[in-house]
Formats: sequence, C-alpha cells, structure tokens
Amino acid sequence: MDSNATTLLRTCFKCNSETETTEKKCARCGKRLITQREMRWRGLVLVFCGGCLTIFMGAMLFWAANLLLQPSNSETLKLQGGVKVIGVLFGVFSFIFLFGAAILAAGVWQLIYGKRNAKIILILAVLISVMLIGGEILAIILQATNL
Repeated sequence: MDSNATTLLRTCFKCNSETETTEKKCARCGKRLITQREMRWRGLVLVFCGGCLTIFMGAMLFWAANLLLQPSNSETLKLQGGVKVIGVLFGVFSFIFLFGAAILAAGVWQLIYGKRNAKIILILAVLISVMLIGGEILAIILQATNL
C-alpha cells in the first residue's frame, strides 16, 4: 500500500461489500470499488435525470388527464382512437413519471448517504406494477363504457 494514499470507505456494486481501504478492487468478488464521493456524483446525475423525467412527464400527465376528463370540449383530441388512445398515453406517461420518481428518490438517497438503497427501488417497482395494473383496469373501464 502507498503511504500517501488516503483510506476511504469504498463499496462494491456487485456484492455490496463495504470496506475502508486504498484498494481499487473488491476482496470478495474482484469488481471495482466505488467511493462515497463517486456514489454521490452518481446520485447527482440520478437526481438531475429523475427530476427532468418527473417534471416533463408530470406536465404530460396533466395534458392527458385534461383530454380524458373533457374529450368533447377539446379540439386537440384529433387522434385516431380518441379517448382510448389518450388513456393509453396516460398510462405510458404515468409509467415514465414513476420511473423518473424512482430515479429521483434513488439519487437523493445516494446524495445523502453516499450509497445506494435497494429498498427504494423495490418499493417503487411495486408502485410501477400497481400503476400498470391500474392502466389495464382503466382500459377495461373505457372499453366497457365505449368512450
């Protein structure tokens, strides 16, 4: 080991091993170790990407919700398929919105703690699944009402 090298807490992305060392590779699995500073930079990138996705898709959700709630008054509803197409778009926008929220939450966690949290990703994956099921239910309701 180099006497001038500083010992930093490093985490392995593959096996989640944490160690204070100057080594660059994990002793367990041999993968590259990542410092808390590197993890926080990655978190900053995730916050930026997740924030952009969440803001943009949130605006698109409001647009699609407006078309769904008032389809007869909207002149912009010229899509072939009408309300059913807007319902599908609403589901897709919701999925991407929740994906952006997951990225944002994971990034905030990484910024604060300097490591990733698999529980946040799992919880948001469940929420995304619920949203997909909700989209299917919405499609069934729209088909039943012949809108």
